[in-house]
Amino acid sequence: MAPAPVVAMAFALLAAAPTTPAPGPTPLQSQPAPEPPPLRTPQSPAKPSAKGPPRPCPFLAADAKPIVDVKGTNQRSPFAMYPLGFSQRGRFAWLETSQSFDDDQRSWTLHVVNLDNDRALVDRLFFVRRAGVPAMCDAIGATIARLLERQEIAFGTPPALAPADDPKVPPTVEAVPGRRDAEIDRTPYRVLLRGPEGSKPVGVIWRGAAEPGDYPRAKPVILGLLRSPFEPRVAVVATQKVVGTEAVEATAVTVMGGRLDRGWRKEAP
Repeated sequence: MAPAPVVAMAFALLAAAPTTPAPGPTPLQSQPAPEPPPLRTPQSPAKPSAKGPPRPCPFLAADAKPIVDVKGTNQRSPFAMYPLGFSQRGRFAWLETSQSFDDDQRSWTLHVVNLDNDRALVDRLFFVRRAGVPAMCDAIGATIARLLERQEIAFGTPPALAPADDPKVPPTVEAVPGRRDAEIDRTPYRVLLRGPEGSKPVGVIWRGAAEPGDYPRAKPVILGLLRSPFEPRVAVVATQKVVGTEAVEATAVTVMGGRLDRGWRKEAP
């Protein structure tokens, strides 16, 4: 039997010892709230390329200005002429556009002439429902471009119209009337170039009916001349009023070629 003091001391030591609580469940730690997914920036529609597709008619700018521009009235058909360019072999091309009173379409005619003899090489008529160069380009630009390429016309920068009567920039151009033919009521006008080398004829324009059955034409007006960038050659441009049925006026254009390096005749002082 153990002595009582020892037992008492043992209990005293147990009572004095620090007590460690039994491990309990670990408290949950607070977690940060998940970040919301980033907002998706709406995509702006793709912008069309500034360059865009090739224009269907590179031979004429959308804002090109005609060298002949006749405004239409109730007695006059609208008319415009756009020069396009020359070839290296003496050809010249231009476009004419007009509209008749009984038609809602606009006509466009492509002309190409041989300036050696003024013979027509292309005389092609088209119809477009809307007016203006852009509408023409959309409708028939590709066809006209092919026709110009076949004729070897160099287009890009249309030739500028030079005045017909500036002696500082020869040659000058004039239309000299001849003797009137009273039987058929027509008068020839000889178109002459004049310069330091003398003068030279380039063609004849008729006042009146040029051919039997034609509508009568008024006195020709020389607008000026266009210079070829390839050779010493010019294209002379003249216009005439044409009086049709019911006194309606139209406009006719005549283009004649002239070389500047030969064919001059000295004039008497």
